[in-house]
Amino acid sequence: GPGHKLLSSGVLGKVFESWELAGISTFQTGHPYTAFGNVDTEHTGVSSRLDLVGKPVKATGSCTAVDGCPTGVSIDAFGIAPFGRGGNSGRNSFSGPGYSNWDMVLSKRTKIHESMNLETRFEFFNLFNQVQFAMPGSAWSDPGTFGISTSTITRPDGTTSARQIQVGMKLHF
Repeated sequence: GPGHKLLSSGVLGKVFESWELAGISTFQTGHPYTAFGNVDTEHTGVSSRLDLVGKPVKATGSCTAVDGCPTGVSIDAFGIAPFGRGGNSGRNSFSGPGYSNWDMVLSKRTKIHESMNLETRFEFFNLFNQVQFAMPGSAWSDPGTFGISTSTITRPDGTTSARQIQVGMKLHF
């Protein structure tokens, strides 16, 4: 482009001038959660935590659009605590699915006139289209979703977490 040794003029100079690449990457481990029963064993008015009676292993099963994906611990590791005490599984003892996201912008400014530029932007949200699962079910009262994520998280603007691409042009004068 202009000011450089190669391709400083002509059509190719316009094609290769003023490209910019920017991005935001976010990585985090899963949020903690607690496994709850469906009985108030402590007489507090809310369901008590569950008793851990086995090894907490990841829930099994296949990932389907209808049934969800196993992302938490299996219900087989738990039991209802006896009356008079809370369950022995600790508060926030388990972690939900992690999160990794790549957002990128590729933009180009093309000089049209001395005081006029055309900016073209290509914006990619969740560039690699990784599925971002929501927290798994953690209630004994619903064994069909215990340890299963039945939805994906949404973006702050309320849209889906699937890859999104948008293109825009702006005239600067």
